[in-house]
Amino acid sequence: MDDSTQGQSQAAGGGAGVASTKRERSRIQFPYLALDEALDVASAMYSNVALGDCEDDQLAAWLKLSPKSSGYRLRISTAKMFGLIDSPSTGNYRLTDLGQRIVDPDRQAAAKSEAFLMVPLFGAVYERFRGAALPPATALESEFRDLGVAEKQTNKARWAFERSAQSAGYFNEGRNKLVRPGFAETKHQSTPEVSPAEPSTAPEVGSGDGGNGTLHPFVQGLLQTLPDPDTVWAIEGRVAWLKAAATCFDLIYRGNGTITIEGQGSEIKTAEDIV
Repeated sequence: MDDSTQGQSQAAGGGAGVASTKRERSRIQFPYLALDEALDVASAMYSNVALGDCEDDQLAAWLKLSPKSSGYRLRISTAKMFGLIDSPSTGNYRLTDLGQRIVDPDRQAAAKSEAFLMVPLFGAVYERFRGAALPPATALESEFRDLGVAEKQTNKARWAFERSAQSAGYFNEGRNKLVRPGFAETKHQSTPEVSPAEPSTAPEVGSGDGGNGTLHPFVQGLLQTLPDPDTVWAIEGRVAWLKAAATCFDLIYRGNGTITIEGQGSEIKTAEDIV
């Protein structure tokens, strides 16, 4: 059984509920599949519509899957979580800026490194063990629980984490540590000079960029998943986005207190329901 098939099998197994007890929910987002499966989605889109939009039935056909299958839904949620695609409307998809870079052979390696950190769990693990050795598998899964992964999902989370880290180059220095790969800067287009008469484009203080002009990867990932203005965005999606934002803020900012987010509408589904 290859990694992709194993990931689908594990994800399908994780969706089986227990009738007599309420299933524990993860409090932090992670994919059931790895980065390479997300890249497959982006590559299929780029090969067929380049930077254009596509619909569920088209994308599913390119991936040789049924648009109603759990395998297809898992690939879509995985590609979104890595920040490679967004959905301007229900059942409609397009590549994000990161998705466009990851299908470019000249920029793919750097884009994969960035995409790895877009996943809230993976980014949190990277920050926690930055400059330190990764613990053995059992202890690493315990760390996942501390970060908010449900008890029964830690093995699936570690499966996706390890394969994604390998694909993104974070294990280039050995599998016992996470080291973000470095890349020489490549200019693909000239940057126009700004004359003194033009207004400054420098970010304002308090813009969420830490004062250095670069947004935190968690914030970048959140912003890239926002639908376009004037499009329909169901209340379930808004609540899920706000909860993801709250989780990211807990990881990157200091402070005490609890954020409670509620919405009125149909039942909200998470990644653990997409099976």
